[in-house]
Amino acid sequence: MHRPAIWIALSLPAIASAQQNAPLRYLVTEARIESKALKWLWPTGIVAVGADGTFIVSPNNSQAGINGFDANGKATSFHIQPGWRNDADIAWPERIGRLGTGFWITDPFNKQVALFSRDAKLIGAIPHPTWVHPKWSERRQFPIFASMDVLAVYPDSQLLIRPTRPRTLLDTPAYDRKIAHLLRIKPDGQIQREIARFDEHANNLLLRGSNSEEHVMPVPYGARQLWSTNNDASRVAVVLPGVVAADSGTFRVISIDARGDTVFSRRYPMATVRVTPAQVDSVLKSVRAYGATPTDSVRARLRRKIPQYRSYVTEVVSGYDQSTWVLTRSTVDSSTTREALIIDPRGEPIARVTVPVGFTPLHADRDHVWGTDKVKHEIVRFKVSTTPEPTVAPPPRTAKAAAAKE
Repeated sequence: MHRPAIWIALSLPAIASAQQNAPLRYLVTEARIESKALKWLWPTGIVAVGADGTFIVSPNNSQAGINGFDANGKATSFHIQPGWRNDADIAWPERIGRLGTGFWITDPFNKQVALFSRDAKLIGAIPHPTWVHPKWSERRQFPIFASMDVLAVYPDSQLLIRPTRPRTLLDTPAYDRKIAHLLRIKPDGQIQREIARFDEHANNLLLRGSNSEEHVMPVPYGARQLWSTNNDASRVAVVLPGVVAADSGTFRVISIDARGDTVFSRRYPMATVRVTPAQVDSVLKSVRAYGATPTDSVRARLRRKIPQYRSYVTEVVSGYDQSTWVLTRSTVDSSTTREALIIDPRGEPIARVTVPVGFTPLHADRDHVWGTDKVKHEIVRFKVSTTPEPTVAPPPRTAKAAAAKE
């Protein structure tokens, strides 16, 4: 039976630790797109990039349409207008990626993955299967699923999904409903293999109210298990912060390939800051009872889940060239400074860069990062450079202007 790579990687010895000796580099603006078509980019949007540098952008509000740009950031004729009309090719874009020379766009409203050519013509679709189901030989390993979230499209048109709404017809002792599973499936819904598993509630405490409704309470100082997949699902990147004494001051990056096998599992340095008993006591003072669970019980359960050390990892981006970007924030809680560690496909550190304030990374390779400027609602492409971006000096004051100010 295929074991998901993340479980295998967690059992690897601690000697896999890697020293962060990556040189300091700089992000230099290469293209900045200011377009009325992007006015609905708040707060992020969707970006898909081709190997030639061309890319298409879909803001979160589908009314703005999906538009293409060349490698220099100039608008091209590529345009798709989503809508609820019968003649619209797509209703609501959720994710976008490259497939060959064209694009795939997930459309959960129409329950399909729409396939478009490089000139925005609809050339096909992968309908969502009625059921996501295991092979007969694995009927005890997985239930069937009534729905799914499409994450990426493999080059052979198989799908990387997160299944939802499990329906158990037989006992499935190997399937844990409390964690998230990433599966590779055929277009007809047959499960080919499990790629990874994640405990999405590792950073939460689940409580039940008087009407059996489920309440999610974040764990103070909790460390999230972060993950990201690139467009063709050739890599899934997982980041596990070290929160106990044995691995404090590090985060582990696990890179998983299209078969669910671990390519590398390495640890990289992070700031070592312990959560003190005084901080724990202080934060638990504001916790109150929920439903039938009394205050003392809620506090005790939270106390057991609070980590010994803080995590400063905020984001991970799996690059389309199988590189990985891991973003960390400053140890000063009031600071907005963030740094990214760029890692190559083998796990070797390439560079460290400071990430501009207000920039949200959406897509990356080892030499570039694409994302949105939250303040200006623009798409920006930065290039990793050995020299910083030139500072634009203000225009010199004229004698007339100086005299007027006096």
